[in-house]
Amino acid sequence: MKLIVKALIFSILFFLAHFGMGRQKMPSQDTAIYRLLEQTHKNMHLWNFQEAEKQLVKVKSLLGEHYIVSFLEGMLPYMKHAPIGYQSAEIEGHIKLMRKTVELADRRLKSNKNDPEALFFKMTAKSIIMRYYAQTGQSMKAVGEMEEVYGLIRTGNKRKNEYKEFYFTSGIYNYLREGYPEKHPIYKPFAVMFEKGDKALGLEQLEYAAKNCLFTSSESYNFLSYLYLSYENKTDKALEYMGVLVQRYPHNFYNMMRYTELLIRLKKYQEAEIYIHKLSEYQKDKFYPMVVHTFRGMIAQWRDKNIFQAELYYRKAENLAVELASRSVSMHAYIYGGLYKYHKVLGEKEKAKNYLQKAKEYDHQGYLKEMETVQ
Repeated sequence: MKLIVKALIFSILFFLAHFGMGRQKMPSQDTAIYRLLEQTHKNMHLWNFQEAEKQLVKVKSLLGEHYIVSFLEGMLPYMKHAPIGYQSAEIEGHIKLMRKTVELADRRLKSNKNDPEALFFKMTAKSIIMRYYAQTGQSMKAVGEMEEVYGLIRTGNKRKNEYKEFYFTSGIYNYLREGYPEKHPIYKPFAVMFEKGDKALGLEQLEYAAKNCLFTSSESYNFLSYLYLSYENKTDKALEYMGVLVQRYPHNFYNMMRYTELLIRLKKYQEAEIYIHKLSEYQKDKFYPMVVHTFRGMIAQWRDKNIFQAELYYRKAENLAVELASRSVSMHAYIYGGLYKYHKVLGEKEKAKNYLQKAKEYDHQGYLKEMETVQ
């Protein structure tokens, strides 16, 4: 059952950690609300969370009970604790507000079934809920959400010319409908259940959203970076897109972390060290000290060829990763890959084998193969 569920939702899972809103006509007091939403969105990405919270209070005073309000209220803790843990207290509040978003969007759609904004918010909120079910092992509930989400995505594909933000979701669907089963052939038999996509078109649509949309622009740059790293094997292009976000939101440590990761993989160590120092100054969340230890371990291993120094950093990162649980998975391939290399050098075959197995489980971007080429 787990395999079937994963296959059914493969083409839409990846955009669910991001969010977007339409820039067309807003509810009452159009111009004032639009500007306030723009400011709120920007402050969330800049990690000015206190200011974003104040602006959300103003938005709520203007809109009252509205799907835009509940959605932004739900996304605030999601971004504040990125990457959010699926067993954390924050995720429960996040999902509760996504359910409220769906409920409020449905109320709007009862009076106007063709409202593109309400459709977009409902699609995004239900998709996030579906991903939550899939990530927490609630397979049947994920399947229960899948059919309606897929229908909403197909509707969005047809309406992107009247509502620009749909270029984001259309681009993701078009690319992953073809790209995911190509990378994971075991899912090819299930792909026939979904309408065909087009990878080249998907990239074009994401480029369009990045350059022409407002609220899905950042998410489009983020996703383009992900696709070029994980599917196109063009790390330099991935760095280019993530660089746009680092310049746009210089205090967003999550984007900074991803940018630094790409710098190291491209062997741009001097620039990477500048950002590692910046990351080391953020001590409010244990995720970032773990990241800093991991990156310092990678530089010691790759540039300095000092696996023994690297091991000290990797051990610190590993200890924090255990404490952070599911929030730490983005660093697992690097940490376990480095410890595999350490035990291999020492001739400790059984320990090396165990760490290699762990690293392979989380290596979705070809890191282990890349690591061997730089030794």
